[in-house]
Amino acid sequence: MTSPRSEAEVVRPGKIAESLIFAGQFLRHGKKVASLVPSSKPMARRLSCEVDPARPQVIVELGTGTGVVTETAIARMHPDSRLVAFERNAKFAEITANRCPRATVLCRDAAHFHEALAEMGVDRVDVVINCLPTPSLPAGVNEAIFRSAASVMDEVRMTQLTEIPMYYFRLYRRLFHRVRFTPVVRNFPPAGVYHLRGLRSDFVSGLPNRA
Repeated sequence: MTSPRSEAEVVRPGKIAESLIFAGQFLRHGKKVASLVPSSKPMARRLSCEVDPARPQVIVELGTGTGVVTETAIARMHPDSRLVAFERNAKFAEITANRCPRATVLCRDAAHFHEALAEMGVDRVDVVINCLPTPSLPAGVNEAIFRSAASVMDEVRMTQLTEIPMYYFRLYRRLFHRVRFTPVVRNFPPAGVYHLRGLRSDFVSGLPNRA
């Protein structure tokens, strides 16, 4: 776990430096990093649309990257809300923790994330922001993530990043009862967000069969 820092201690890399760091991690780790470049601000705002500034929430972010989405969600959320962010890449986790001192940034795998929350005394989540490359992940990892979400939410509510607009709509329809897609054209490359509600009881059968 990274230690929270005060606002005065926050050091943000410049945009060019941040992009170079992201690209370097992508080239080093391939599909374990969801994108070649950080999410744009318009993408971050779309992904954070379920964050309610009018009421306290517990927000979980999966795959922070360099913290662009984390920063946007933090700025939008209620003062009494709590954001717990998971990022297994140590470099990204460090950057996000420096950038977003109000977030609890955990440098650990997002699979079984409910176990990490339980260790912190958190047993309920209102919103999940998923920035992981879900279609590229092994089926077992996706199953663990979705079961974690179901264990801490009455109804799974998730926003999901995608960089291939509409291509995976049928996939998410197999997993969730309600699916809506919002394009984000002011992103490189043009991308979008799936708004997902109500995990299906038979969702496992609809997962991509990746080892």
